[in-house]
Amino acid sequence: MKQRRRTLKNRGYAASCRIKRIEQKDELESEKTQEYRDMETMQEDNNRMREEIDSWHSKYQALKKFAQEKKIIILIL
Repeated sequence: MKQRRRTLKNRGYAASCRIKRIEQKDELESEKTQEYRDMETMQEDNNRMREEIDSWHSKYQALKKFAQEKKIIILIL
């Protein structure tokens, strides 16, 4: 009788452990998915900023070329 009770208790413990492990796995997968989304958002922001920097750089180069052609002195402080 004692052994039977112990067996049933162990089954209960094992079942609760399985449930907890599955819940933890689901939670970690959700976190992983969110991290991937955040990473994609940051990469998009980074690409947008790079494009903006490139745009500003090309505008600067065009102004610099214009100034050289018109013999305008540019002072950099």
